[in-house]
Amino acid sequence: MKFKDIKKQPWFNYAAALCIAVLLWFILWNIGAIAHVVNVIIMACTPVIAGIVIAYILDPIVVFFEKTLFKRIKSNKISRLLSIVLTVLLFTLGLTILMVTLIPQLTSSISGIFGKLSSYKEIVTEWLSGFNFYSESVEVAVGDIFTRISGILPNVLNLIIESLNTIGSTVINIVISAIMAIYFLIGKGTSIRLMKAIFKITLKSNYQPFADFIKKCNHILKTYVTGSLIEALFVGLANALLMSIFRMPYVVLISVVVGVTNLAPTFGPIVGGVIGFLLLVLENPVFGLIFVIFTLAIQSIDGYVVKPKMFGDTLGASSIWILIFIIVFGRLFGVIGLLIAIPFAAISQFLLRNLFARQLKTSRHLPKKEAQKEAETDKNNTETK
Repeated sequence: MKFKDIKKQPWFNYAAALCIAVLLWFILWNIGAIAHVVNVIIMACTPVIAGIVIAYILDPIVVFFEKTLFKRIKSNKISRLLSIVLTVLLFTLGLTILMVTLIPQLTSSISGIFGKLSSYKEIVTEWLSGFNFYSESVEVAVGDIFTRISGILPNVLNLIIESLNTIGSTVINIVISAIMAIYFLIGKGTSIRLMKAIFKITLKSNYQPFADFIKKCNHILKTYVTGSLIEALFVGLANALLMSIFRMPYVVLISVVVGVTNLAPTFGPIVGGVIGFLLLVLENPVFGLIFVIFTLAIQSIDGYVVKPKMFGDTLGASSIWILIFIIVFGRLFGVIGLLIAIPFAAISQFLLRNLFARQLKTSRHLPKKEAQKEAETDKNNTETK
């Protein structure tokens, strides 16, 4: 008996519902063990997933070099290989320069904050007294705040030291991910052909709509990733330029923080601005005020000029839909959820629009088809008479 015939049996729906209920009960009863197994699998697959993500991010650069610098090379394999080598070298060089510049700034910033912690209390007290906020209760409150900060900072330093102790395993995972990314970049063509063959065999007549949907998703993701990286670079460089003009301290550290946090939508620029403001206002309140002013200016230019140019109408997701995905994905997946919320919002809205459009098209054509069937039935009845 074939599966189609089994589905027509009157007991099939009850049996399917019972199986689903038993499976759901099993999952809920063993949710702790299942979560542990899933976590172990994810941890084991992390280098592979990271390699795929790195390869996906670097692939547009590789394609750019293929189409520009190495387009005259007849062999596609050689052109692809040279583009991959150049991309990896540039990426490694940029990362090395960033780390060499950032680590000394980070250590000097931490030591500077520790060294000036006692003087920060006097600066804040004098600043408040200038606004007629000074009193004994305010002095006690300020002293209490700085006492708590003094207790927190050593814990933060210990946490950083403990994190550095695990740097060995982190470096190993990074190296494995980088090697996996190179393999994925080299085998891109073979992987795509293999996946196409598998989907053509499994989906058959539904392959073309599925392929169009995947192309649209890929276009949205690549546009978002490329645009976000360029946008973060613009914000970081603009911040560094303005901080250098006003001769502010911690230029590299704050600019990197502002650029990286800008990758997270909506809340990221706020977090970066607050961190930069707190570091600068303790050094000099005027620096903090100037930083806030030009940060608002940079974010305005970024929001109204840079983003529309980068993304245009490619994403096509409404603001409320994006906000819902940011909140939900942020709660579920943390920082990673914030980073992937916008492209997933755009993809889901695109999918829903297509489904609604297809449903509307079907409902419009349905009366015509029914009328044609009725006309054919009447014609057959007339001919039979």
